[in-house]
Order: sequence, then structure tokens, then C-alpha cells
Amino acid sequence: EIQYGGRVTDDKDRVLLNTLAESLIHQKILAPGFQFPGGYQLPPFEEIQKHRALIQETMPTVDPPDVFGLNPNADITYRTRQAHKVLNTILEIQPRQSSSSGGSTREEQVISTADELLKKLPPAWNKDIVKESLKKIGHRQPLNIFCGQEVDRLQVVLITIRRTLLDLKLAIAGTIIMSGELQDAL
Repeated sequence: EIQYGGRVTDDKDRVLLNTLAESLIHQKILAPGFQFPGGYQLPPFEEIQKHRALIQETMPTVDPPDVFGLNPNADITYRTRQAHKVLNTILEIQPRQSSSSGGSTREEQVISTADELLKKLPPAWNKDIVKESLKKIGHRQPLNIFCGQEVDRLQVVLITIRRTLLDLKLAIAGTIIMSGELQDAL
């Protein structure tokens, strides 16, 4: 019962993998004419080049859903979602034209969102005040040590968010150069 891949974390995983192995790996697959779902057969060759040629010449680049035990509608659903995702991405990256009806450009929306986030962002914590507060409740207790470490980590996150939002506003205004990191944030 050796399973490759390291994903067996409990008995249910082991039962599932054993069931799949029993249904896919058995003596019948060696019989002439045996086909896996989707019409796949074991090649009768012993040379690797012939296997590769067979795969390149006869195997489809996209497997049909029934190979995985799925209904053909699964492929339709997947393709529909994929098309929607591509079209939404195309629409999101299109520049927006400012019109007399009050529409805003993408940059104006980013600046507005950055301003809103900066207003909601809490101020930086004073380390001395945090340490004093933890001392009052017992700074040597494991949970309080953990709390102090988490406050330090959160402080780094808050500083990074604040700096990125401010730099993003400056880059949109043309005051600083738009770096790759800021481009990703945009």
C-alpha cells in the first residue's frame, strides 16, 4: 500500500487511493483490446520513441470529461466559465473614457479607492505603549509573547500597505516612477 505523492494524510485518503488503484490497475488492462474511459489504450510498443510518436499523433491535446468520470456538460460549463473570465479580464483592462455623464477613469477610481483605504487604515502602533500594555497583563506568558510578535508583524503589514497606497497615488500623479510592484498594485 505504498502511494506516491505524499498526500495521504488519514485513513480516508488511503481508502480513496486504494479504491482508485483497484479500479484502474488490474490484470484486465493488459488484455488485448482493453480501453480506459475515453478510448485510451495501453500502447503495445516497447521503445519509448514509438510511445511518444503515438501520443503526438493520436492523443488529443485536451482530454474529454468522461476520462475523469465527468458528464460532457462539465466541459461546456468549464469552457463557459473560461470564456467569461477572459472577457471580464478584457473589459477590466480597457481604458475608461471620461464623459459628460460623470464617468471616471481607472486612475481616478484607483486614487479614490486608495484615499478610502488610507482613511480606514489604523495609525501605526507605538511599540512602547504595546510593550507596557503587555507587561501589565504578564508579558512573560506565552500567549502575550505571541501577541507581541503578531503586533510587530501586523505593524509591518500596515506600514507596507500605507507606503504602497501613497506611492501609488504619487505614481499616478507622475511624481514618482511606476515600479513593477506599483503596477501590480494598480
